[in-house]
Amino acid sequence: MIIAGTLFAFSAFGPVPACADDRVPPETVGADLGDYFANWFARVDQTQAAQPHWKAPLTTITPLLTELLRYDQNWQSLPGGTSLQTFDSGKGLELIPAERIQLIFGLSPYEERRGPNANANGFGD
Repeated sequence: MIIAGTLFAFSAFGPVPACADDRVPPETVGADLGDYFANWFARVDQTQAAQPHWKAPLTTITPLLTELLRYDQNWQSLPGGTSLQTFDSGKGLELIPAERIQLIFGLSPYEERRGPNANANGFGD
């Protein structure tokens, strides 16, 4: 799923040649790729200008296309004197690589239990 979305997003770099005669010289491909990244912020501004203007919520994702880095850290006291710390909570990096396309690179949260009989540290679901 992530690979298919990434390949779809990279198809925005330019047209794919239909046959051998339509091949683009390597210099043009490099220039197009450089233009793609040079115009990144202008493209993001144009995409966001066409959307409603409300702020992104703090605790959940927004329906708007946004570019940001989300990170959460939670502390929880559990019964028996054990505590649970959750790092990142499944958030991540959100990018707008093309108009009407948003990619979210989220990682699994890392959970750390502290206290007696707390040996279940590691990445969550």
